[in-house]
Amino acid sequence: MDYTFVFRFNVREINHKTYLSKGLVEFLQDHNERIKPDIIIFNESLQPKHQRNLVKLLCACPIIDMNELILDIFAKRARTHIGKLQVELAQLQHLSTRLVGGWTHLERQKGGIGLRGPGEKQLETDRRLLRKRITRLQGELSKSQLQLSENRKKRSQSNSLQVALVGYTNAGKTTLFNTLTESNAYAQDQLFATLDPLIRRIKKLDYPILISDTVGFMTCLPDILIEAFQATLDELHYADIILHVIDSSDPDYEHRVKVVTKILTDMDIPSDKIISIYNKADKGNIPPFEPSIHISALTGHGIEKLNELIEQKFLERFKPIKISINHQHMDLINQIYKIAPVHHTEHLHEESVFEIFANPEIIHKIKQLEHAKIVT
Repeated sequence: MDYTFVFRFNVREINHKTYLSKGLVEFLQDHNERIKPDIIIFNESLQPKHQRNLVKLLCACPIIDMNELILDIFAKRARTHIGKLQVELAQLQHLSTRLVGGWTHLERQKGGIGLRGPGEKQLETDRRLLRKRITRLQGELSKSQLQLSENRKKRSQSNSLQVALVGYTNAGKTTLFNTLTESNAYAQDQLFATLDPLIRRIKKLDYPILISDTVGFMTCLPDILIEAFQATLDELHYADIILHVIDSSDPDYEHRVKVVTKILTDMDIPSDKIISIYNKADKGNIPPFEPSIHISALTGHGIEKLNELIEQKFLERFKPIKISINHQHMDLINQIYKIAPVHHTEHLHEESVFEIFANPEIIHKIKQLEHAKIVT
């Protein structure tokens, strides 16, 4: 049977060698000898020297910090090619900082030819191979990011409303995503179930509205992860509206709202396009905050009201117009379809009427077409 032991320390001052004070290190040494744990996890970010010195003092017991734990979880969750690239890059960039001080097991001389020059130590070899792999991953990720950018460009030209879901990890974003899009994206009651960008059309609305699911945020999300997952998080910059999904059943939800808000602020996301959505209303805890929407992505409670809100946002941006084209000028149809998706078509005796959703820019383009007449 596996056991987990949790120790909470009040660290008044960080020891420059071991992070913990001498007394706390001795406390860990005593319990390490008696418990003999498989691994020790620090719920903080450790410097390489802290980690190295603690391993020595605790008889080589494996020690990881919160960053490494998160990276390990990410590695298990990534499913798509770009998701795996992002995770591996973050892992190797983090590992490169662990090699700075030099670990004893990496400092041994190693024989062989072809791989390194005469007298090169294993640490130097590891550093060189690490840099090479990081450079390769960055190149592959740049290509993937370019493809994502092209996809975003096509979506923006499709004149659809772009909606993005954000929130603290495990807030129910993917469950809401599945409910709105009637899809079956992987959703579990676990941290970071979603790492890869998912984009679908909202099914129950009769408008071109696309919604994307993003990686969950958390307290002290490592900068290295935010950087590596920039390809995924860039969806937020292109979104017309952002739905901040909040787990209203979480007793610590107010703190988690602040965490997500700070990350969005640091990313320069305008606050006026963020809408708070309080999820898990079926569990009974509904915060009395307005304006906000209370839903249960699991049971469907409040989803209709949410759809109405999204529909309203779409109609604020796009207005339905009808374009009449005489059958003598039907060659204009292809140009109409290039400008905007056609919502409805009606073929009459001498003309055809095409209904589209347009903003001022689209209307201007239509007016430039000779023989195309806007009738409403």
